[in-house]
Formats: sequence, C-alpha cells, structure tokens
Amino acid sequence: MNKTMRQIAADRGVSKMTVYRIVTREHIKGRYGNDRALHFDDTAEQSIIAALGRDKTKNNRNRDHNSDISSDTVPDTSKTNLVLALNNRIESQQQQIEHLTRLLDQSQQLQLMAENKLKQLETPPNAPKSGSEPADDQKHERAPEAPVSTESSPEQSPSFWQRLFGSGK
Repeated sequence: MNKTMRQIAADRGVSKMTVYRIVTREHIKGRYGNDRALHFDDTAEQSIIAALGRDKTKNNRNRDHNSDISSDTVPDTSKTNLVLALNNRIESQQQQIEHLTRLLDQSQQLQLMAENKLKQLETPPNAPKSGSEPADDQKHERAPEAPVSTESSPEQSPSFWQRLFGSGK
C-alpha cells in the first residue's frame, strides 16, 4: 500500500519535514501521484521507519549527553570572547553617545546664532539694541552715597533703595 510523507509522519508522530529530511538524506525514491504528493511503496516506507528509529536513538543519546554538561563546564575561551565582545559593544556605544552629544551641542549653537540673527533683522537699524548699551535718555547715574558718620548713631544704615535713589527726605 502506498503512503505519502504526511501519512508516514502522522503514523510515526513526527513532522512531515523530518520525514522529508530522511528521504533526501537516505536517497529514498518515491513517485508523485495525481494529488501531487510523493508516494512511497512498502519497502521505502520500511526504510524511512528504520531511519527514524536510528535518528530517535541518536537524538536520545545526544540529549542525555547534553543534559550532563552544565554551564560551569563551558570553556573559558567562550566566556572571555563573550566578555570581550560585550566590552567592544559598550565602547562603541559610548563613542556613539559622545558623537551624538557633540552634534546636539553644535545644533543648539547654530539654532542660537540663527535666533540672534533673526532678532537683529527684526529690530530696525535706528532702534537701540536691547542687549548692548542703553539709550542716552535711559542712562542712570549712580546716586551719591550717604556720608558715613564716624560717630555711632542710633539710626539704621540706609536701605538699598535709599542708597540707589538718594535719601527720600
């Protein structure tokens, strides 16, 4: 009786891909039917089942062997390689951060310069500049300081505003 790869896989509880790998590895011949599926005769099916049995015992041995190996027995070279790779990655990321910080700083400086130029263009040329010297009518002279008496007086020293604008008396 002819069976397809799907039927053989379902009978043995494996995937269709596993059966396909065995067929290609073992060079088992089959024929295509009207349903475009690859059909195998009884002898081909028996050789696929035998190959599946060999693979299962080999996989069980490998699985048992792999479970005996713990992470402590991993060679130190692979651990050091991992540490070196991670350190290199960290260093490259730090360099990227420094580069991006410089670019951000440059961008902010250019933006500040552009804003200053816009302010200069917005103010008319004959208007006083707000950031530099004040206009003549806006200049404030410093008030003369109050004379300091050498004798101790019960009065308090003049406040900041009194010193700035003179005594209000």
